[in-house]
Amino acid sequence: PTSFLKRGFKYDEMVAILMAINSLSTQLSREIEVEKMEKELMALRSETIVDVKEKASKSDANED
Repeated sequence: PTSFLKRGFKYDEMVAILMAINSLSTQLSREIEVEKMEKELMALRSETIVDVKEKASKSDANED
């Protein structure tokens, strides 16, 4: 911390910068997690659609 103080940063400014960095890091981490969940959700939806189509095809074939 003393190197910051030597460059003219005040303690309060340093704390504010560190808090801003922490806030941005937290926000980025959350956005990454949301993106991962959205990808998983899309994969599950696609898988479900394929399963439903296969069941519908089998059902149609059994009716013939």
